[in-house]
Amino acid sequence: MEKFSGDDYVKTYSFQSYQKDQLEKFTALAKELIMKSRAEEGNLSYSINVSLDDPCLFTFVDVWRD
Repeated sequence: MEKFSGDDYVKTYSFQSYQKDQLEKFTALAKELIMKSRAEEGNLSYSINVSLDDPCLFTFVDVWRD
């Protein structure tokens, strides 16, 4: 896991759930989203995590230089 210190970054969290029949489509789009976000200037980290309790619930975490 990446660590960031000080006040020189902004970390955001967002949560989204998807219907089971849309997970394959979401996965394909998510890969593209991650690559594009990580390539943006100022992006320090971008990840999408799936809930252990609900395979349809995702947490998006991104870190940006302030």
